[in-house]
Amino acid sequence: MAPEKITFNDRGPAIVGALIPITILGTLFVVWRLIVSFRAKGKLTLSDYLIILSVILNIVANAFSIKSAYQGQGRHITDPSILPTLVQCFKSIYIAQVTNVFGMAFLKMSISSYLITLNFSPTYRWIIWLSLFLVVTCNFILPSIVLFGNCRPLSLRWNRKQPGSCWPKQVNAASGYTQSASNIVTDIIYSASPLVYLASVQLAKSTQWGLRAVFLLGLLGTACSIAKLFKLNSLQSAKDTTYESVDLTIWSSAEVGMGLIVSCLPPLRKTFDTFLRRIVPNLSSGTRVTRANNFHLKSYEITKPTSVVHNFGAKDNDSEWAILPDEPGDIAGGKAVGKGKGILRTTAVEVVDESSHGSQSGGSASRDSFQRGEWRGQGVGR
Repeated sequence: MAPEKITFNDRGPAIVGALIPITILGTLFVVWRLIVSFRAKGKLTLSDYLIILSVILNIVANAFSIKSAYQGQGRHITDPSILPTLVQCFKSIYIAQVTNVFGMAFLKMSISSYLITLNFSPTYRWIIWLSLFLVVTCNFILPSIVLFGNCRPLSLRWNRKQPGSCWPKQVNAASGYTQSASNIVTDIIYSASPLVYLASVQLAKSTQWGLRAVFLLGLLGTACSIAKLFKLNSLQSAKDTTYESVDLTIWSSAEVGMGLIVSCLPPLRKTFDTFLRRIVPNLSSGTRVTRANNFHLKSYEITKPTSVVHNFGAKDNDSEWAILPDEPGDIAGGKAVGKGKGILRTTAVEVVDESSHGSQSGGSASRDSFQRGEWRGQGVGR
């Protein structure tokens, strides 16, 4: 009687099927961003160069993850068919891990440098600088020490059939937890802080909602980081590592891929705003009336409220520099006042009371006070 043939599951196709679209989408968004950024400014910024490094490392990481799927990742470690390529499989997984970690680090640095150039406020800039310190420490320095100093010789990481020694596996676990925690914290900072600040500035309604949507999409990357953290924890006690590491590989790639896509959306704000206005036609980016510039003068018996309307021109659509300027100057057709927090707009108002009601002296005094005075509106209301 012939022995029964044992069939082993293969999750390798899941790795290939997930990583290919993630790689393509992330790369396309980065290329799109670079084209728009270069056309708007005539040059590439530090943030652009950092995201170029990130996308290159992401492509390399996903390529080696796909290669590992053909070498045995996704199959059970007891599957005899993967024994000839098992060492090469672990080597590919290691290279994919290294490039994935550094790809995420350069992505976070790119986001930080981009947000710093927006020059929102001194407090916000300090928060971004602190997040950048967290990224460099937890996503670059500590992983470098663990990834390259954990085993001696280094090849012991993928080939255990040789003399040498490695640090306890708890060190690897601690490094992974630190990276994931850093990614979650910085994602929340990059998503929440701009929303708090945008509530205090004077921008067109469609621009406000477009930017809110863009920054909130950053929380999708946070979801990937949380899922990766749970998979990393479950893998610590795994025995069938080639099979049980599949989910961690996919979530790690999705984390970087989603980060690349979302980080490219703010520079593509014009296209995003156009799409939003098609969905919600009532959101207009041209004219906005704010409470700070509406004057209802009942004491002078003016029956209709006087409103000052500012017209925001097309300058507010070209690039991220239209969100806020680095120095006081033109803001979408108006004048910025001072260097304080928010957008300050000064409007000189002259009110002439032609009505016959009321005392002449009172009306004259009121006209003089309005002609001498300046009305200053900060933010979106008072």
